[in-house]
Amino acid sequence: MTNPFRPGHGLIPLVLGGRDSHLKEFRRSLKEAEQLPRNHVLFGLRGVGKTVLLKSFEFIALENDWLVARREFNEGYNDSQRFTDAITIYVKSNVLALSLLRNMAHKGKTLLKQVVAGSALTYEDFSYQYFFPT
Repeated sequence: MTNPFRPGHGLIPLVLGGRDSHLKEFRRSLKEAEQLPRNHVLFGLRGVGKTVLLKSFEFIALENDWLVARREFNEGYNDSQRFTDAITIYVKSNVLALSLLRNMAHKGKTLLKQVVAGSALTYEDFSYQYFFPT
């Protein structure tokens, strides 16, 4: 058997060995998040798979309809107030961006309704009227 270890920054390995308990715990924390919110802290030496595990957490979160945001911090954010401020700014800017995207999607849908509403397709003896439900 070939060695499944592939060193490289965040490359997904062929086998994610020894991480079942971490993945199970993360899944459980997502399911219980509304009643029992909690944080996860990953730390370890370079090359042990922290980034790969975070990517696995991201896939699990997306599968469970969570919104995923990525943000890296350095040792300058060890102070809890600086960390809190940075997270607050990051979340506010992402919520604003999401709000703008939703607004644009709504306007696009409205425009499409206006363009298509009342349009009809007729071919020989077949006719179809386009409409959008309100």
